[in-house]
Amino acid sequence: MLIGDLNRRLEFQAPTKAADGMGGFIETFVTMFTTWGSLWPLSGDEALAAMQMGGVMTGKVRIRYRSAIIRVSWRIKYGNQYYDIAAPPVNLGGNNEYLEIKIKEAA
Repeated sequence: MLIGDLNRRLEFQAPTKAADGMGGFIETFVTMFTTWGSLWPLSGDEALAAMQMGGVMTGKVRIRYRSAIIRVSWRIKYGNQYYDIAAPPVNLGGNNEYLEIKIKEAA
């Protein structure tokens, strides 16, 4: 992989709870880190949900290796699109160069 392939600015966001002002909480997301990466769509499956057709995009993201923990409860923001992390990151080749993360389009 060439360094120029990491040409997408990706925000990794974790869920957090914020007070809603009425004694309850709402779930919101906070950016944990921002990094350059690549994003590849793998498939677009049509799903029948609530009697409406909708597409579900799956794909993968590749970033430079980092020792910080990335959780499956997080999401990735690219531009105005959000992707859920579908599986824990994989250390490609085991040599701490790149992490590959399976994603699916957020609902």
